[in-house]
Amino acid sequence: MDCPRKKDCLMESIIRLECIKPGGGAYLVDQGRAGLRHQGIPTGGPADNSSAQRARELLDLDDDAILLEFTLEGGQWLLSGKGQFAITGADMGWKINGRPVEIYTTIDIDGDYLLDGGFAERGCRSYLAIRGNWKSPRYLGSVSPGLPEIEKITTGWKVLIEGMDEVDYSSDLDIYQHLPTLPLTLKVTPGPEWPLLSDEARNYFKEASFHLGQNSNRQGVRLVSDLDVPPPGPQVARMVSSPVLPGTIQFPPSGPIILLNDAQTVGGFPRVLLVEDYADLDLLAQLKPGDKVTFAL
Repeated sequence: MDCPRKKDCLMESIIRLECIKPGGGAYLVDQGRAGLRHQGIPTGGPADNSSAQRARELLDLDDDAILLEFTLEGGQWLLSGKGQFAITGADMGWKINGRPVEIYTTIDIDGDYLLDGGFAERGCRSYLAIRGNWKSPRYLGSVSPGLPEIEKITTGWKVLIEGMDEVDYSSDLDIYQHLPTLPLTLKVTPGPEWPLLSDEARNYFKEASFHLGQNSNRQGVRLVSDLDVPPPGPQVARMVSSPVLPGTIQFPPSGPIILLNDAQTVGGFPRVLLVEDYADLDLLAQLKPGDKVTFAL
């Protein structure tokens, strides 16, 4: 039966997304769980909020619309239905049915497709937005990782998305606009325990050359240096667990950790530095293991 109005037909459409291979790690994200850190609940949300928000803007979606976040490798996904999608963030050489897909623009679909993403050529995280209402349960107001109830995305995972009316939008922006220039220089300010550090420990942060370690994730970025990690000093040896936020730089014996969105709400390691500009955390989330970081203190 023909639909008299295009908008009504699209509103009735269902888009299906299925995971064939999750790649380097895939997560549903929205704006996260703001205002719950006092209850021990991590903030969550996109690791790179700037790229995520741009994906929403391309499809005229609400700020809390659900997206799919990919880490290091895009993986393979079956996409079926009629609607629109957009991809932002790291360039993972995306292809749809074997043909290259532009990022930072809207893509129309009508049928069955294999969406395939390789390893990130530049950056670390990519975001997929689909115009519609994702039928995914929210726990404590969010689909973001950080709670045991959140389903892990593995092969066979599926979600339905209620289609919406189309938008007419294109972008000629630099596709690397939200990716860092290397080495990434972070402007930081002294943290609560900075004055308690030994001179040797303070000099370590000023003189060492840092790069991202292999164990970095959504909870935090682990830094590896070219120098031996010095002890923090006797004055911080008896430190009790204290509140932390994304952007806090902790100093455990293994080396510095810069906390990100999924970080715990309290910690027992010295809070030596704080990232001044929250937007820098978006750039930090786009670094890959081995990428270099410097501090401007």
